[in-house]
Amino acid sequence: MTSSVTSDRVYLPIVNKSGLTPELVSATAVGGDADGIFPKTLAQGTYSGSTTITHNVGSIPLVRAFYDSDKNGKIYCTTRFDTSGYLGYASAPQLLTVNTSTTTKLIINAFSAVSNIPVYYKIYRFGTKGFTSDEEIDKIFDHDVDSKTVSAAANSNAPSLGTSTILHDQGELIGWELEFSDDQDNWYKQGTPLFGAADTASGPPGGPYARYFYKTAYGYTDSTNFYINYVHNYPTNQTMYARFVWDYME
Repeated sequence: MTSSVTSDRVYLPIVNKSGLTPELVSATAVGGDADGIFPKTLAQGTYSGSTTITHNVGSIPLVRAFYDSDKNGKIYCTTRFDTSGYLGYASAPQLLTVNTSTTTKLIINAFSAVSNIPVYYKIYRFGTKGFTSDEEIDKIFDHDVDSKTVSAAANSNAPSLGTSTILHDQGELIGWELEFSDDQDNWYKQGTPLFGAADTASGPPGGPYARYFYKTAYGYTDSTNFYINYVHNYPTNQTMYARFVWDYME
């Protein structure tokens, strides 16, 4: 990580952001947003709602978005995996973004009605070399690596979860980016299921099989700590690795 800026580097200027004051997005109608329902995203019949931010960048921007799905001061930026079943994420609201050259739509999907889900966002214009003092860029204040060995799952339909808790001590919500690996050579975006072999006990001899073994990891944060959830459904202990950077929301 560099500690200085030069005109030889390319930067991503922030053209719009929520800061620490989120947009509040509700999903109180079945199929309330056409971009947020079957066949594009979740199953047909789910609740969906959105709010639209006008940015007028003039081209499709890059967007980073975080949301407090449980309204408890913890924010996520990807699909949540837990221990509730095979992929374990169906019960949690999901956040989607749809971008045009003038707007960014923040969409909340849920399997029951939810209201006023806090969503934090940053909208970036793809940059050129250098930037001006009138432009804003991310302020990264730390980066690190982590690893965890997560115990064997009871079966492939009952994933095992291990959590690392890491102090960031900023007294406010932060942004982050995270990748995970199972070999420290190949790295995957947080929340991506890394599938392995089929669980041959989940179907008849020769298949088809209902479940595959997988592993994943993702981050979330509150105003004090950064958390990394490592999830897998393998019948043996699994060691996974993560690397991450932290930046200020403001």
